[in-house]
Amino acid sequence: MSRWTWRVVCMCLAIAVMMLFGAASANESEMTDASGQWKYVVRNDGAVITKYVVEPCGDLVIPNELDGYAVSGIGDWAFVFWDGLISVMIPDSVTSIGRNPFAYCDAMSQINVSPNNSAYESIDGVLFDKQQKMLVSYPSTKEDVYTIPEGVLLIGDDAFSGCRDLISVIIPDSVTGIGDRAFEGCFSLASVTIPDSVTSIGDYVFEGCYDLANVTIPSSVTSIGSNPFRGCPLESISLSPDNPAYREFDGVLFNDKLETLIAYPGAREGAYVIPEGVLRIGNDAFADCVGLISITIPDSVTSIGEWAFTFCEGLTNLTIGKNVTSIGTLTFAWCKNLTSIFIPDGVTSIGDEAFSGCINLTSATIPASVTSIGNDAFRFCRNLTLSVARGSFTEQYAKDNDIPFIYTE
Repeated sequence: MSRWTWRVVCMCLAIAVMMLFGAASANESEMTDASGQWKYVVRNDGAVITKYVVEPCGDLVIPNELDGYAVSGIGDWAFVFWDGLISVMIPDSVTSIGRNPFAYCDAMSQINVSPNNSAYESIDGVLFDKQQKMLVSYPSTKEDVYTIPEGVLLIGDDAFSGCRDLISVIIPDSVTGIGDRAFEGCFSLASVTIPDSVTSIGDYVFEGCYDLANVTIPSSVTSIGSNPFRGCPLESISLSPDNPAYREFDGVLFNDKLETLIAYPGAREGAYVIPEGVLRIGNDAFADCVGLISITIPDSVTSIGEWAFTFCEGLTNLTIGKNVTSIGTLTFAWCKNLTSIFIPDGVTSIGDEAFSGCINLTSATIPASVTSIGNDAFRFCRNLTLSVARGSFTEQYAKDNDIPFIYTE
């Protein structure tokens, strides 16, 4: 399974969980309409479509009523991965739309909105809010070069997700924010310029943009989410020297005080020693850096984020500093060339799937300080032998999970 395929699978699972959790947390009951086609929840006396039951093909007209309820909303990712959808018509009853409902709809070329809709508008087949201040959804198979209209303030979460043929996008000076995963999975995107008007860049904005080799973060940006360049073939991360909130040090992106490592260039190869003084490694900071062979984490580091080194398939040498207290979810998952790890004293928890997919891992030394090991932490590590302290939590963990172990002296 490729890195991107695995990431998409994880995203699908996350979407399903979040949708289910969202309904449950609001004490909402998801229902199926009388036609058997739509799943929906009732919210403020209106029906919010959450997903479909039977996947139709072609041109879709979203109904304006379900079981006597006006269709007032479309939920997060409601039509995600609907490959047969070519176009959609949104009725005038819809007044709320969640995170891009049409992400990864590979055949989608046109999003239309009823002219009487008070909340949304379609401009040349692209979905915006009525005031044209936010770009909500760009159809996956529309033009491969696109100029966002002047006056737009925000590129919404997932707005261009899955637009695999998009080559270039021109962002006007009016835009101040780029939402989470806005360009995720735009495999062909090779050209994008972030204007000086932008102040915030969300999580994973350009994840999986495999042709994007050069992006410069302007001085205006004061908020950056989890590694926005995961999977991009960057040799160096470019940052305006005048930026007050972030620093580029040897091509690596940090916060201004060099305390948090945010993103490591995905195309860089060889060994890297994290500078002494860094306190945190951010979520996904090194994820998909397949050419990374050796990483040294200094004693100053106290926390390592989730997915931080996921799919670092070339990683063979790992040194973890003595002040790290926890290893997060999927932190070193699918580092296929790791053969041995030494976890220092002081680490108290190892997260879910932290080392899953490390198929060549044969030895792991885990200290007595560890009192929590998450689900599937060593999944697919079929040749693994743990080194554990007598009477420790990890000894019992090994017994419970039928993992061979030896005692440390």
